[in-house]
Amino acid sequence: MEEAPSAADGCGNERDRQRAQVLDRLSFLAAHPDQAEVVEHGAGCDPASGQVFASREYRWASLDARRVITFYQGLAAHDGWQPWPVSSGPGTTGDKVDPAAQGLGAFLCFTKQVGASPAFMELYFQDSSVHGPLGDVYDVVAWWPRPREPSGC
Repeated sequence: MEEAPSAADGCGNERDRQRAQVLDRLSFLAAHPDQAEVVEHGAGCDPASGQVFASREYRWASLDARRVITFYQGLAAHDGWQPWPVSSGPGTTGDKVDPAAQGLGAFLCFTKQVGASPAFMELYFQDSSVHGPLGDVYDVVAWWPRPREPSGC
């Protein structure tokens, strides 16, 4: 019998709760450029879809987007994450991904086998006008697609 979703993490069972913690410990989420400050951190399950995820939101007083992109592209390559074509995004030509161009738009997308299932990782930049003098914000999110859910970003 499935447990009711926890108010804290939205997960309906212990298996999904543990999977969220596996994602939360991935170095891609924990590592960040020195200038970035963690402002929000979460792991759990989306209450609407049940999707297992982990995420970090970072603030950087004077964001250098190219430096952020380069940092995460290097980390992804070192940890075995592969670029994933972004639907209708820059850097995609059919099934091929141009890693140099992928991050020049709104986000990066990567995939990697984590345990028995492919996981996805996304880096995206928020609209800087929202945060004003507090600095620019970017997010890093990892998730496992639910059964019968399309893969990718």
